[in-house]
Amino acid sequence: MKPESDGGSEIKNYLVDKREKSSSRWTRVNKTFTIYDIRLKISGLLEGSDYQFRVTAVNTAGNSQPSEASQYAYCREPTYTPAPPSIPRVIDSTKHSISLQWTRPMYDGGADVVGYVVEVLEEGTEQWYRATQKTLKTNLFVAAGLQSNKKYSFQAAGVNSNGTGEFSEPSVEIEPVEKLSIPDLDLPDDLKKTVCLRAGNTLRLFVNVTGRPAPVLTWRKPGIDLQSRGFIDTTDSYTQLIVEKVHRYDSGKYTIEAENPSDTPGPPGSVRVKDYTKESVVITWDVPSIDGGAPVNNYIIEKREASMKSYKTVTTECRKTLFRISGLEESVHYFFRVLPENIYGIGEPCEIPESVLICEVPSLPQDLHIVDIGKTSAILNWERPLHDGGSRLTGYAH
Repeated sequence: MKPESDGGSEIKNYLVDKREKSSSRWTRVNKTFTIYDIRLKISGLLEGSDYQFRVTAVNTAGNSQPSEASQYAYCREPTYTPAPPSIPRVIDSTKHSISLQWTRPMYDGGADVVGYVVEVLEEGTEQWYRATQKTLKTNLFVAAGLQSNKKYSFQAAGVNSNGTGEFSEPSVEIEPVEKLSIPDLDLPDDLKKTVCLRAGNTLRLFVNVTGRPAPVLTWRKPGIDLQSRGFIDTTDSYTQLIVEKVHRYDSGKYTIEAENPSDTPGPPGSVRVKDYTKESVVITWDVPSIDGGAPVNNYIIEKREASMKSYKTVTTECRKTLFRISGLEESVHYFFRVLPENIYGIGEPCEIPESVLICEVPSLPQDLHIVDIGKTSAILNWERPLHDGGSRLTGYAH
């Protein structure tokens, strides 16, 4: 900024000095030119060096005292926000979470990338929102609290000292589903051969376990109930059998079995009928509350006439929770049901509680007119519709 006082004479020039941090000597920047402005671009500095600057004002009476020295400035290439990282990819998922990973930006903007920001877009919406308020320190993120049977997109951006960079291209829409893996038992080397113990000692059999969902583990020994004879400690990652004060009757072969707790799904939630025409209806339903240990990935739709006992298949492939059933006969009563399916098979059906009559809505009532009117009431009269939609009229709404 200009001096508070020009000393009663117009300022004719500014003298700018520089000094390296490693030196005690000030060097004049503008030896050969005059500076009228209060800004100056200084060139010829050494990259990687720190500099201080000071300014002296000049009028016809002479030079002022130099200003206080500036803070040290580090010379380097100009920096920017980072380039976008790669598209986030899924590395794991559960029913309610998706784990993502991406690679660092190809260009860090000239300053170290110190973290990342992740945004989420929910299926059917247009507004991206921050997945977490805090900046992530790594290129890994677990999006938790997601709804099953909904899809999500993700995008990531790098952060450096200049701010948040450009976001990556969005990921494809991803649905949180439980990944399945076959149970596996990892026996330590000392359990792969005969275990020898002195009578009165404690037997400890420890086995690492993997598998998704967490497998059901069972310890067995012929002729002995290990639940009462010993102590069994089981978690999602290991199982351990402990038998104290062993004796000769504890000798023999011990077996451990692991199996996935798998089953077919339970019935869907209530099946509802809407959008009637004279030859079709739309049915909707809710996702089963019990999925059998694996995601429900398909639904089978069936129909039957109320006068018949057996169902006929409408479709064996439906990925959503609604379906239009066409090719129905007008004025016929129908039942409909939905069967869920996962990788283990077809689950229990859910049927509509009452039969549905296939018909169109009635046409408009005719010749509506006022018969009488009072202070707070009126009496109306009208003629029946010309067409009842293929079903007997049950009433009128007003």
